[in-house]
Amino acid sequence: MSKVNYYLKNSPSEELLESLKKENRKSYNEQLNTKRAIVMSVAYNGKREIFTTGKFIPLRFWDKESKRIKCLMDTPANSVADGAWLDAKKTEIETFLRKATSEQSPITKDELYELLIGEVRSKKETDSLKEALKQFFFEHKTKKGSSIKWNTMKKYTCLINHIEGFQGHDQFIPGQYSTAWTKKFKAYLMVDLKSGDHLGCNDNSVSKYITALKTFFSHLKKKGHRIPAEMAELKVAETEQVVNVLQLDELKILEQFEFDSLYHRQVRDVFLFQCYTGARYSDIENIKQEDIKQDGEMKVWDFFAEKTGQQITAPLFPNAVSIIEKYKDLPTPLPRYTNQAINRELKIIAEKAKLNRKVKRIAYHDNRKTEYSFYLHQVISTHMARKTFISLSLQMGVPERMVREISGHRDERSFRRYVNLNKSHLIAVSNAWASLSNV
Repeated sequence: MSKVNYYLKNSPSEELLESLKKENRKSYNEQLNTKRAIVMSVAYNGKREIFTTGKFIPLRFWDKESKRIKCLMDTPANSVADGAWLDAKKTEIETFLRKATSEQSPITKDELYELLIGEVRSKKETDSLKEALKQFFFEHKTKKGSSIKWNTMKKYTCLINHIEGFQGHDQFIPGQYSTAWTKKFKAYLMVDLKSGDHLGCNDNSVSKYITALKTFFSHLKKKGHRIPAEMAELKVAETEQVVNVLQLDELKILEQFEFDSLYHRQVRDVFLFQCYTGARYSDIENIKQEDIKQDGEMKVWDFFAEKTGQQITAPLFPNAVSIIEKYKDLPTPLPRYTNQAINRELKIIAEKAKLNRKVKRIAYHDNRKTEYSFYLHQVISTHMARKTFISLSLQMGVPERMVREISGHRDERSFRRYVNLNKSHLIAVSNAWASLSNV
């Protein structure tokens, strides 16, 4: 039996919405008005495939019962059109599945995806950047042969929007993309258009965009587009940043602080759970009840990382288990909030808990170093939780290899920053040689 449905990615539960409606009207309205990706779920032959549709809608215009876009008086016209498009695609794919099932024909994920996004243009030149990007999304595969993930799609979409802003149009003109063009584009990314100062993207952000640009053009060149060969020779280099983490005593303060608001208590618990597991927030957002398992005498969180697809088993020690137990009546192990909402509220609760240690940040703009000083509560974020887990684990003597197994770090260079921050390896070496000299 086959079934096609739509749902909103990272949609909050009804219980959470009711809680916010009573306690925090501002956050409740934000939840209703935040645009979320519409995802298609296709179940067939005992399989279930998930596809991104490229459509977005605020929760207030989404009907959870019928799993369709609401046609209200204030529903934007483009959203009404998206709703009609989604309905048509659902009908088209359901018809395809029925026919394939009756004829006992094999069904592939690629066939379903091609039906969803429509015919991909096959000619050597495309009319626009967005057409080129659409072609890239459909055809490009990672080194492991998998399709591009949602977060990666957002990065490339952002890159194309920046190129369009730089050019002033959406035309795709392969021959113009030279190193001279790239130099001007990098300057455009760095310069703030209002002030003219170097207050836009820092060097690391620019490097990530240029790396994505190289991958994008390299793929199109393989497909026959006339991309200048010099684009493959572009060099990118990222500068090492300061890694800020919570210290153990600060983590304890956050654990024990009594917040008046249920909303803030939930935000704190979600953040602490991330500190206890070292997971990326994209995985915290997608945690499911079936992911929490009993492994002998220990509970574990067994999941596939959203960013890398890597299978990770994170042990849950008592503090993490107590948080899961606290929310056992919810449909998900943790309350659901957007990353933006968590990051905003974290700064408020950290200030209430008086996490006022001075920390620094270093930014490079066009190779010029600028150092900034902040209070910890001003810069706390969900990513700091991941860094905190890694740093404290190393400080407590957990071997690097084991920490990397749980954090899912594949890149030795990026993990090395935490070792340098911890410096426990320096103390260990120093103590070892000191004991030798005393013999």
